[in-house]
Amino acid sequence: MDRNGSLVSLFKEQLENESERIADERDLTKRGDFLTWWYFLRLRGLLAADIEEAVCDDGNDLGLDAIYIDEDNVVHFYQFKNPENLDKAFPEGDVDKVLSGLHLILSRRHEDIANEDLRGRIDEIYQTVPTGYRLHLVTSGTGMSRAAEEKLDNFVDELGGPSRSFFTWHLEDLVYLQDVFYRENLPTVENPIRFT
Repeated sequence: MDRNGSLVSLFKEQLENESERIADERDLTKRGDFLTWWYFLRLRGLLAADIEEAVCDDGNDLGLDAIYIDEDNVVHFYQFKNPENLDKAFPEGDVDKVLSGLHLILSRRHEDIANEDLRGRIDEIYQTVPTGYRLHLVTSGTGMSRAAEEKLDNFVDELGGPSRSFFTWHLEDLVYLQDVFYRENLPTVENPIRFT
């Protein structure tokens, strides 16, 4: 691991404590939901009602845990993994599952197998004119196999799209979460003090 070593370990512990507190407040029981709610509350600043609307994680979720359409009509697909071990990479099998689900959704062959929440979110996508798509693979572990990255790149290449940036994917692992969290939450000084 050692992409900042002990600081990442401390952040993992902080994330665990904060997400457990959120889980207690919201009566969440699935470990994966702990990270989902922490991420949307602490990093994206969404309201609880917006999070509840975005989450579609349940049986027959086609590998997607949440779908959020932002104010610019960019569709954000999310899959969350919350391993206890911070050295655990994002699972390649879960990448396969989400890619299979996205194939079904984008070819409109999901209707008979997707859960009700997911169908509702997909209907909302079809009623807008998306300006782009982002797949977020969020994990409280670190890294991803090269094979998984190749599969994701191949999926994006096969889609084509009007530009290379129309559909992109992002691994948001523990190091990324730490960077974003501290960038968003560290106090800043408007007029720095200078010593001479």
